[in-house]
Amino acid sequence: MVSGTGRTGGPDYPRSAHVDCVLAEKLTTASQMQWWYPGPVATRTIGFAVEEKDMARLDRLTNRFAGGNRSAFLREAMRQMEVVERAERLAKLQAYGAERSAESGVGHEQAVEVVRRVLKGR
Repeated sequence: MVSGTGRTGGPDYPRSAHVDCVLAEKLTTASQMQWWYPGPVATRTIGFAVEEKDMARLDRLTNRFAGGNRSAFLREAMRQMEVVERAERLAKLQAYGAERSAESGVGHEQAVEVVRRVLKGR
């Protein structure tokens, strides 16, 4: 399914409705893109489907955020989704705190003052 060498130095992926996206191209290329990992990185090749209409978008984003390396792009996308996940969790915690404050009659300014006192004591 992989043929030749593509413009990113890795395999040239066929442009079909069911595209195999090889996530571990060359260990050397992956190592260059993952400078934040200490030492060699064990990789596993997996495949997933990308619709033809999304290929240009995938290529554009991969080139912009990972120098054309789809493995590095996926790692970055996972990091960004974890950021979204943490933000969602924080929003839920803030909503819970606001609800509890309202139930106990503690206003925003009072809550801020309590937080400042606690942080100051550290």
